[in-house]
Amino acid sequence: MDNHARQHMGEVLAEAYRAEDYLVNAHAVVIEMRTQRLPLGSWPQLELVRYLAKADLFALANEIFAPLHSTRHVRKYYMIGLYLSARQGHVVNAEEFYKLLMDNDWFMPVIQCWVMHAYAVAGRVETVVELFHQFFPKDSANGAVDARPTILHYTTIIFAYAERSDYDGLNHWLQAMLDAGHSPDGHVYNIILKSFSSRGEVDSVSAILDQMRSARIMPTHVHYTSVITLLAQRKDPIAAEAIYKRAVHEGVIPDRRMITTLMNAHVESGSWAGVVRVFDYLKESNNIRLLTIEVYNTLLKAYVHIGSPFQVVAALFRKLQRAGLRPDGHTYALVIQSACDAGLMNVAEDLFAEMEAKAQEWEPFHRLDAFVLTIIMAGHLRLGHKAYAKASEAFLKSIMDTDQNHRGWMTTGSRPAVLENLHSPLMLAHTNQSSPRDVERIFEAMIEAGGEPSIQSLTILSDVYRRTGNLKAINRVWPQIWQLAVRLSRVDGLFGGDDTDATDSPPRHSSLLCVPLSIYIDALSAAGQADAIPHIWNRARSNGFGFDSHNWNHLAIALVRAAELERAFEVLERVVLPYQRQSELSGARNSSPESPYTFDSKPPDLDDPASDSPMGRKKRRVLAVKITTSKSGSRLDMEESSTDFAHPLHILHNVMPSWSTWRPHTVTLKVLSQVLKHLQGGRLVQPVTASNEPQLPGTAEDSETRAKIASDILQRIYDNYPDTLRVITLYDRQQSRQDAINRLDDGWGTRW
Repeated sequence: MDNHARQHMGEVLAEAYRAEDYLVNAHAVVIEMRTQRLPLGSWPQLELVRYLAKADLFALANEIFAPLHSTRHVRKYYMIGLYLSARQGHVVNAEEFYKLLMDNDWFMPVIQCWVMHAYAVAGRVETVVELFHQFFPKDSANGAVDARPTILHYTTIIFAYAERSDYDGLNHWLQAMLDAGHSPDGHVYNIILKSFSSRGEVDSVSAILDQMRSARIMPTHVHYTSVITLLAQRKDPIAAEAIYKRAVHEGVIPDRRMITTLMNAHVESGSWAGVVRVFDYLKESNNIRLLTIEVYNTLLKAYVHIGSPFQVVAALFRKLQRAGLRPDGHTYALVIQSACDAGLMNVAEDLFAEMEAKAQEWEPFHRLDAFVLTIIMAGHLRLGHKAYAKASEAFLKSIMDTDQNHRGWMTTGSRPAVLENLHSPLMLAHTNQSSPRDVERIFEAMIEAGGEPSIQSLTILSDVYRRTGNLKAINRVWPQIWQLAVRLSRVDGLFGGDDTDATDSPPRHSSLLCVPLSIYIDALSAAGQADAIPHIWNRARSNGFGFDSHNWNHLAIALVRAAELERAFEVLERVVLPYQRQSELSGARNSSPESPYTFDSKPPDLDDPASDSPMGRKKRRVLAVKITTSKSGSRLDMEESSTDFAHPLHILHNVMPSWSTWRPHTVTLKVLSQVLKHLQGGRLVQPVTASNEPQLPGTAEDSETRAKIASDILQRIYDNYPDTLRVITLYDRQQSRQDAINRLDDGWGTRW
């Protein structure tokens, strides 16, 4: 085939891919044509750049755009250059292209919006407003406006305030837009939806959806993606799937981002079967444009959150590169997190250096340097590298002192979420050192910087108070946690509307309270206030909150502290051990699902246990990494030619629960073993009291009575809880063997 024929084939193929929205493939064709030095017109390349930029595929767009500066389509080049720069928040380039267009008298109202958009993405809201007033100055005499701004101008300002999570500013400019005679359109509604979703405002999101329907603006896949994002943040895959199904029922055709967002809802909640199913659905859709790096990043996030061995994560990372996918900052952040969880700090730092070397290929305002450095510093702090404590605080101060106009890291999420991600590692480090004053200091600094109390940050405060025995402080924090959890788990309003039945709303089954509830139960029982626990537990259940194995293990210990011994054994016999056996049953995998729905075959039940994955809980995740690394052997290995990226995750989610999740904790078995020894010795277990006063010695007759009661309790435990007794016996034998080994080691050491 001669060059002319290959050129024509390349042009047709690139245009066909672009027209069908196979943008990554279109990019690959253009790059291959350049490699073979086949000419390709600049106009179709500029059109492809526009489509890539619109899809947020900035690295690919930049690569194609860079060599086109000598094009004869100058006006088109300037317009696309401004659009590409604006989408990335690159204000210097945007201003340059805007000036070139104005100097050539190529003005269009939309280019004003684009240069404003560049500053909005960069987080420079004040400059956006200044530009608006510069473009549309008021006459000093009568206040009239020389030129009328369009709805796009107002939308850009609303977007700028939404990106900063400034809701007063957003509402002010929304009202200004209405006063100017512009009714919100679908784009404006989506900006507002995304803003409320980032704050977890379900009631506001519900009201916006109702308002849209009243205005006869039906929600699209873009709007529903914002709602599913909100539910993912709440770790509620059941409601996320229900919203997805409602959208499809309304005729919405889900795009890649909407499907990936549903997949992320499963990741965030630890619904690993759901992650695998959605990925398989995407893979089997025969639509290669769906399988972008964003999808694989979401899958990789699942591997990190479940606590996969680092070698599995690293192998998948390299396999992605060999498959022709380009890792971005999020990819590197996840692999670095995995290395830190495994304690491989040298590897993490090498990966960071590799990321920095490639960062020049990425869009300037989507780099994650600050977050990745925070991950690495948190890894050092967890390993007890004390020298990093001061360095971490200095680093945090340096990025918080950065000029507000140059905080590229602030554009990667809502302001409260970003600030929490930056401050929480230091709060955790000081918690591990039982330093409440330092935790409070970091917490207050986060709030002063514009952050907000969240379940995570309040849980960290509760934990440090528990470690230092400050029940009074925990009692102050718990009501805040409760109110947040109830507000964040309320989703009924999302399922309103004329075309829906009240029964369409899924039952609340949230794991939001699991960690803080365990901390509160432990603190109350240790302080002799176990009588308050039944009310708190029942209130949580009646409000639809689920309990994980940590909650049940903490409840068992709390019952022992309250001298409710038989009920403590019953918790293991009736709850923990049955769920452990259930988790050992291997789940079948349909690798070619016709839908991404996970809960059709098994509808959710309020009495089902909450997801008990390591997820974002650093200690549990680190422990999971140790266990999976030691126990997995070769069963997580992938064939070199295999393209089944979800296979190790499927294996892990089937074996992981019985390894480390739904099981009696070692400390629980130790406590129950001590209870048995106590009862076997004819002694009763005394409840922990608030005063911790020792019990006065009784008479010989009292001793005989107590021994008889102890014997009766012991017999009932033998009769009613055989499975729990077997587990405790096995634990005792293992401890005896370990003690014998330790004694032999000591003896060997003394001889030599």
